Amino acid sequence: MTRITWAARDGDRGASQDRIYIGDHFAMVLDGASSPDRTDHDGGWYATALGECLTARLRQTPNVSLDQAVRESIAAIATQHGLTPGSAPSATLAIVRWSTSTVEAFVLGDSPVAVEHVDGRVEVVRDDRLAAVAQPEHQELLEAAARHGFGFDHPDEWRALVDAQRRARNQPGGYWIAEATPEAADHAVRVEWPTDTIASVLLVTDGVAAGPETYGVPPSWTDAIGVARANLQQLVDAVHEAEASDANGRRWPRSKRHDDKAAVFVDLDLRPIHPDAVSSG
Repeated sequence: MTRITWAARDGDRGASQDRIYIGDHFAMVLDGASSPDRTDHDGGWYATALGECLTARLRQTPNVSLDQAVRESIAAIATQHGLTPGSAPSATLAIVRWSTSTVEAFVLGDSPVAVEHVDGRVEVVRDDRLAAVAQPEHQELLEAAARHGFGFDHPDEWRALVDAQRRARNQPGGYWIAEATPEAADHAVRVEWPTDTIASVLLVTDGVAAGPETYGVPPSWTDAIGVARANLQQLVDAVHEAEASDANGRRWPRSKRHDDKAAVFVDLDLRPIHPDAVSSG
Protein backbone atom coordinates (compact mmCIF):
# COMPACT_ATOMS: atom_id res chain seq x y z
CA MET A 1 0.00 0.00 0.00
CA THR A 2 1.34 3.42 -0.97
CA ARG A 3 2.10 5.81 1.89
CA ILE A 4 2.11 9.58 1.28
CA THR A 5 3.41 12.15 3.74
CA TRP A 6 3.87 15.89 3.36
CA ALA A 7 5.57 18.70 5.23
CA ALA A 8 5.99 22.45 4.87
CA ARG A 9 7.45 25.47 6.58
CA ASP A 10 7.04 29.19 5.91
CA GLY A 11 10.04 31.30 4.98
CA ASP A 12 10.62 34.77 6.35
CA ARG A 13 8.53 36.95 4.04
CA GLY A 14 5.01 36.31 5.33
CA ALA A 15 2.65 33.57 4.24
CA SER A 16 4.25 30.82 2.19
CA GLN A 17 3.83 30.85 -1.58
CA ASP A 18 4.52 27.12 -1.80
CA ARG A 19 1.56 24.78 -2.29
CA ILE A 20 0.97 21.02 -1.95
CA TYR A 21 -1.84 19.02 -3.60
CA ILE A 22 -2.36 15.28 -3.23
CA GLY A 23 -4.76 12.81 -4.86
CA ASP A 24 -5.21 9.04 -4.77
CA HIS A 25 -2.62 8.50 -7.51
CA PHE A 26 -0.79 11.80 -7.82
CA ALA A 27 1.01 14.47 -5.83
CA MET A 28 2.29 17.92 -6.75
CA VAL A 29 4.22 20.83 -5.29
CA LEU A 30 4.13 24.38 -6.63
CA ASP A 31 6.26 27.39 -5.77
CA GLY A 32 4.78 30.79 -6.58
CA ALA A 33 7.38 33.26 -7.82
CA SER A 34 8.18 36.18 -5.53
CA SER A 35 8.03 39.70 -6.92
CA PRO A 36 9.32 43.07 -5.68
CA ASP A 37 5.98 44.66 -6.65
CA ARG A 38 2.99 43.89 -4.43
CA THR A 39 -0.16 42.69 -6.16
CA ASP A 40 -3.33 40.81 -5.26
CA HIS A 41 -2.49 38.22 -7.92
CA ASP A 42 0.97 37.19 -6.74
CA GLY A 43 2.84 33.92 -7.12
CA GLY A 44 1.09 32.33 -4.16
CA TRP A 45 -2.31 33.20 -5.60
CA TYR A 46 -1.32 31.70 -8.93
CA ALA A 47 0.08 28.53 -7.33
CA THR A 48 -3.25 28.04 -5.56
CA ALA A 49 -5.29 28.65 -8.71
CA LEU A 50 -3.18 26.27 -10.79
CA GLY A 51 -2.99 23.60 -8.10
CA GLU A 52 -6.74 23.55 -7.57
CA CYS A 53 -7.48 23.49 -11.30
CA LEU A 54 -5.00 20.70 -11.95
CA THR A 55 -6.26 18.64 -9.02
CA ALA A 56 -9.81 18.82 -10.36
CA ARG A 57 -8.70 17.79 -13.85
CA LEU A 58 -6.59 14.86 -12.68
CA ARG A 59 -9.47 13.59 -10.54
CA GLN A 60 -12.13 14.04 -13.18
CA THR A 61 -10.05 12.60 -16.06
CA PRO A 62 -7.46 10.33 -14.42
CA ASN A 63 -6.10 9.07 -17.76
CA VAL A 64 -5.40 12.51 -19.22
CA SER A 65 -1.75 13.09 -20.08
CA LEU A 66 0.03 15.36 -17.64
CA ASP A 67 1.09 17.81 -20.34
CA GLN A 68 -2.50 18.12 -21.56
CA ALA A 69 -3.82 18.62 -18.02
CA VAL A 70 -1.25 21.34 -17.34
CA ARG A 71 -1.80 23.00 -20.71
CA GLU A 72 -5.57 23.14 -20.23
CA SER A 73 -5.26 24.38 -16.64
CA ILE A 74 -2.88 27.22 -17.58
CA ALA A 75 -5.23 28.24 -20.40
CA ALA A 76 -8.30 28.14 -18.17
CA ILE A 77 -6.75 30.33 -15.47
CA ALA A 78 -5.37 32.81 -18.01
CA THR A 79 -8.77 33.16 -19.67
CA GLN A 80 -10.74 33.38 -16.45
CA HIS A 81 -8.53 36.07 -14.93
CA GLY A 82 -7.37 37.90 -18.04
CA LEU A 83 -3.69 37.08 -17.52
CA THR A 84 -1.19 38.33 -20.08
CA PRO A 85 1.95 36.34 -21.00
CA GLY A 86 5.09 38.03 -19.72
CA SER A 87 3.35 40.06 -17.02
CA ALA A 88 1.28 37.44 -15.21
CA PRO A 89 2.24 35.73 -11.94
CA SER A 90 3.99 32.39 -12.29
CA ALA A 91 4.85 29.23 -10.40
CA THR A 92 7.11 26.23 -10.67
CA LEU A 93 5.37 22.87 -10.83
CA ALA A 94 6.39 19.29 -10.07
CA ILE A 95 3.91 16.44 -10.46
CA VAL A 96 4.29 12.72 -9.84
CA ARG A 97 1.57 10.28 -10.87
CA TRP A 98 1.62 6.53 -10.38
CA SER A 99 -0.40 3.51 -11.45
CA THR A 100 0.03 -0.25 -11.32
CA SER A 101 2.22 -0.03 -14.43
CA THR A 102 4.02 3.33 -14.51
CA VAL A 103 5.36 6.19 -12.43
CA GLU A 104 5.50 9.58 -14.19
CA ALA A 105 7.35 12.75 -13.23
CA PHE A 106 6.58 16.17 -14.74
CA VAL A 107 8.84 19.10 -13.80
CA LEU A 108 8.43 22.70 -14.94
CA GLY A 109 10.80 25.09 -13.16
CA ASP A 110 13.18 24.53 -10.30
CA SER A 111 11.13 22.25 -8.05
CA PRO A 112 12.92 18.89 -8.52
CA VAL A 113 11.80 15.31 -8.01
CA ALA A 114 14.15 12.74 -6.45
CA VAL A 115 13.31 9.17 -7.44
CA GLU A 116 14.61 6.18 -5.50
CA HIS A 117 14.88 3.00 -7.57
CA VAL A 118 14.43 -0.38 -5.93
CA ASP A 119 18.17 -1.05 -6.37
CA GLY A 120 18.91 1.98 -4.17
CA ARG A 121 19.97 4.29 -6.98
CA VAL A 122 18.58 7.83 -6.71
CA GLU A 123 17.73 9.79 -9.85
CA VAL A 124 16.93 13.50 -9.69
CA VAL A 125 14.57 14.94 -12.29
CA ARG A 126 15.23 18.66 -12.53
CA ASP A 127 14.70 21.62 -14.82
CA ASP A 128 17.77 23.89 -14.68
CA ARG A 129 16.79 26.31 -17.45
CA LEU A 130 15.75 29.12 -15.10
CA ALA A 131 19.23 29.18 -13.55
CA ALA A 132 20.76 29.56 -17.02
CA VAL A 133 19.05 32.88 -17.82
CA ALA A 134 19.70 36.39 -16.47
CA GLN A 135 23.04 35.28 -15.02
CA PRO A 136 24.58 38.80 -14.80
CA GLU A 137 21.54 40.09 -12.91
CA HIS A 138 21.54 37.05 -10.64
CA GLN A 139 25.21 37.55 -9.87
CA GLU A 140 24.62 41.21 -9.03
CA LEU A 141 21.88 40.21 -6.60
CA LEU A 142 24.13 37.68 -4.89
CA GLU A 143 26.99 40.18 -4.69
CA ALA A 144 24.66 42.70 -3.07
CA ALA A 145 23.63 40.02 -0.60
CA ALA A 146 27.26 39.15 0.18
CA ARG A 147 28.06 42.82 0.87
CA HIS A 148 25.15 43.76 3.08
CA GLY A 149 22.26 41.42 3.69
CA PHE A 150 20.04 39.20 1.61
CA GLY A 151 19.28 39.77 -2.05
CA PHE A 152 15.60 40.52 -1.60
CA ASP A 153 16.58 43.36 0.75
CA HIS A 154 17.92 45.20 -2.32
CA PRO A 155 14.88 46.00 -4.51
CA ASP A 156 16.80 47.54 -7.40
CA GLU A 157 18.91 44.41 -7.99
CA TRP A 158 15.90 42.18 -7.34
CA ARG A 159 13.72 44.08 -9.81
CA ALA A 160 16.48 43.96 -12.45
CA LEU A 161 16.65 40.17 -12.04
CA VAL A 162 12.88 39.74 -12.27
CA ASP A 163 12.70 41.93 -15.39
CA ALA A 164 15.52 39.97 -17.09
CA GLN A 165 13.88 36.66 -16.23
CA ARG A 166 10.54 37.84 -17.58
CA ARG A 167 12.15 38.68 -20.92
CA ALA A 168 13.35 35.08 -21.18
CA ARG A 169 10.17 33.51 -19.79
CA ASN A 170 8.42 30.96 -22.00
CA GLN A 171 10.69 31.76 -24.92
CA PRO A 172 12.87 29.47 -27.07
CA GLY A 173 16.36 29.59 -25.64
CA GLY A 174 15.01 30.86 -22.32
CA TYR A 175 13.08 28.91 -19.74
CA TRP A 176 9.54 27.57 -19.42
CA ILE A 177 7.27 28.06 -16.43
CA ALA A 178 3.59 27.87 -15.53
CA GLU A 179 2.22 31.36 -16.20
CA ALA A 180 -0.15 32.46 -19.00
CA THR A 181 1.37 30.54 -21.93
CA PRO A 182 -0.32 27.11 -22.19
CA GLU A 183 2.35 25.63 -24.49
CA ALA A 184 4.85 25.86 -21.64
CA ALA A 185 3.43 22.47 -20.64
CA ASP A 186 4.92 20.95 -23.79
CA HIS A 187 8.41 22.00 -22.68
CA ALA A 188 8.39 20.38 -19.25
CA VAL A 189 10.95 17.77 -18.25
CA ARG A 190 9.11 14.44 -18.27
CA VAL A 191 10.33 10.99 -17.27
CA GLU A 192 8.49 7.68 -16.89
CA TRP A 193 9.47 4.37 -15.25
CA PRO A 194 7.87 0.96 -14.70
CA THR A 195 6.24 1.02 -11.28
CA ASP A 196 7.97 -2.13 -10.09
CA THR A 197 11.37 -0.42 -10.48
CA ILE A 198 10.58 2.52 -8.18
CA ALA A 199 10.73 2.44 -4.37
CA SER A 200 9.85 6.05 -3.52
CA VAL A 201 9.59 9.58 -4.83
CA LEU A 202 10.39 12.88 -3.10
CA LEU A 203 8.94 16.11 -4.54
CA VAL A 204 10.30 19.38 -3.16
CA THR A 205 10.30 23.09 -3.84
CA ASP A 206 13.66 24.79 -4.22
CA GLY A 207 13.65 25.86 -0.58
CA VAL A 208 14.06 22.20 0.40
CA ALA A 209 16.28 21.28 -2.56
CA ALA A 210 18.85 23.81 -1.31
CA GLY A 211 19.53 21.43 1.58
CA PRO A 212 21.27 18.59 -0.26
CA GLU A 213 22.34 20.73 -3.23
CA THR A 214 23.80 23.82 -1.49
CA TYR A 215 23.97 23.46 2.29
CA GLY A 216 24.91 19.77 2.44
CA VAL A 217 22.03 19.16 4.85
CA PRO A 218 21.46 16.27 4.33
CA PRO A 219 24.72 15.52 2.50
CA SER A 220 23.06 14.00 -0.58
CA TRP A 221 19.72 13.24 -2.19
CA THR A 222 20.12 9.63 -1.09
CA ASP A 223 20.38 10.82 2.50
CA ALA A 224 17.44 13.18 1.96
CA ILE A 225 15.24 10.27 0.92
CA GLY A 226 16.37 8.28 3.95
CA VAL A 227 15.39 11.12 6.28
CA ALA A 228 12.14 11.70 4.39
CA ARG A 229 11.13 8.07 4.77
CA ALA A 230 11.68 8.24 8.53
CA ASN A 231 10.28 11.75 9.14
CA LEU A 232 9.63 14.21 6.33
CA GLN A 233 9.17 17.18 8.65
CA GLN A 234 12.62 16.45 10.05
CA LEU A 235 14.05 16.93 6.56
CA VAL A 236 12.29 20.28 6.07
CA ASP A 237 13.29 21.49 9.54
CA ALA A 238 16.93 20.47 9.04
CA VAL A 239 17.18 22.66 5.93
CA HIS A 240 15.53 25.55 7.77
CA GLU A 241 17.97 25.15 10.66
CA ALA A 242 20.91 25.17 8.25
CA GLU A 243 19.73 28.57 7.00
CA ALA A 244 19.38 29.77 10.59
CA SER A 245 23.01 28.81 11.22
CA ASP A 246 23.98 31.29 8.48
CA ALA A 247 21.75 34.10 9.70
CA ASN A 248 23.60 36.81 7.77
CA GLY A 249 23.90 34.90 4.50
CA ARG A 250 27.69 35.05 4.48
CA ARG A 251 28.35 31.34 4.05
CA TRP A 252 25.59 30.84 1.50
CA PRO A 253 24.73 34.16 -0.22
CA ARG A 254 21.08 33.90 -1.21
CA SER A 255 17.94 35.89 -1.81
CA LYS A 256 16.23 35.25 1.54
CA ARG A 257 17.32 34.18 5.01
CA HIS A 258 14.61 31.48 4.92
CA ASP A 259 12.89 30.35 1.74
CA ASP A 260 9.44 28.77 1.81
CA LYS A 261 9.62 24.99 1.93
CA ALA A 262 7.24 22.25 0.81
CA ALA A 263 7.81 18.52 0.31
CA VAL A 264 5.84 15.37 -0.45
CA PHE A 265 7.19 11.85 0.03
CA VAL A 266 5.52 8.96 -1.80
CA ASP A 267 6.62 5.57 -0.51
CA LEU A 268 5.75 2.96 -3.11
CA ASP A 269 7.93 0.28 -1.57
CA LEU A 270 7.24 0.44 2.16
CA ARG A 271 10.43 -1.30 3.19
CA PRO A 272 11.25 -1.26 6.92
CA ILE A 273 13.05 1.89 8.08
CA HIS A 274 16.76 1.20 8.47
CA PRO A 275 18.42 2.85 11.51
CA ASP A 276 21.03 4.49 9.26
CA ALA A 277 18.26 6.37 7.47
CA VAL A 278 17.25 8.09 10.66
CA SER A 279 20.77 8.96 11.73
CA SER A 280 21.66 10.41 8.31
CA GLY A 281 19.68 13.58 9.08
